[in-house]
This record gives sequence, structure tokens and C-alpha cells, in this order.
Amino acid sequence: MLANRTALAEFVIEHQETVKRVARRNLSSPTRAVFDSEDVLATVLRRMDKLAMEGAIRATTEAEVLTLIFRVAENSAISKRRLIELTRIHLQADGEFAKRFLQRLNSCENDDEAGVLVFKMYDRLRETDARQIFLLRLRGIEHRVIAQMLDIPSATCRQRWATIRGRLMEGFLEERF
Repeated sequence: MLANRTALAEFVIEHQETVKRVARRNLSSPTRAVFDSEDVLATVLRRMDKLAMEGAIRATTEAEVLTLIFRVAENSAISKRRLIELTRIHLQADGEFAKRFLQRLNSCENDDEAGVLVFKMYDRLRETDARQIFLLRLRGIEHRVIAQMLDIPSATCRQRWATIRGRLMEGFLEERF
């Protein structure tokens, strides 16, 4: 049911007010300064279209499709909220780097563009440990935990993070991402 991409998109649009309500319920106040319910609706439309294109929708009734749509909306809003919360934490801990990262992230028009930004930053780092530290810091993992994971001293982890931030700041200054 509703595996046709056009019919599915029309169905989502028909229920957009409810999708937006689900989004608003899951977006924190600081998150709404960056993402709103329209952003979540756009994400829902993209993700549902992708699921339909891949033939991955197993729902057989309208109620099941609505449940899927609302779950995608809820997960999207929560994901956006977590991203903003983690970025704000980094902004406090990592100063200018976090500020530039947040500005650049805010300028992204959608999740895909934000993903490309993170990939470009990741790609700028050549060493495996630098990439690991970068991805773990993006997830909000503390230096001492990363140090334990990589079996290095905490001070070494902090120093490597400072080097990584410097390299990524160069990318921001050169406008490479």
C-alpha cells in the first residue's frame, strides 16, 4: 500500500500538520532556532521517498503507513535535537572551532548537505586515529573515554584533538568546507 512514490508523497503532505506537531513536540527550544517542523517534514518526505524507491515499505494499511511516517518524523527531530545539543557542548569546550562548525552547519540546507560537510572534514584528516578522535568528539565523547578506547594517555588525546581542530580550522579559513 502506498508504495507508489507520488501517492506516498501526497499522503505525507495530506498529514503534514500532524507530522509537524510530532516534530515540534520533539524539537527543543535551542533546536528550533536552527531547525523547524518544516525541516523535519522535508526530511520525512526524503526518507519516505527513499524507502518507497527501495521497495522497503512493508506497511499494508494507512494506519501502518502513518505510524511509519510519525516514527520517521520523531527520529528525525530527535536526531536534529541531539546534533544541536552536541554542537552547543562543543561550542563551550572547543571555542572558535565549534563556533565556525556551528555556523557552517547552520548554513546547510538539509541533512545530506550536513553529511557532506562532516565527510569533507573527515576526509581532510589522513591519520586513522585523527579520524577516530574527530568522529568520537562529534558524538560528544569525552577525551578520557576516547583515550581509553585508543589506549593512549588523556593528555595525548587532548593534544591530538587540538591538532585536529587546527587542521579543520585551516579548512574553514580556506573555505574548503
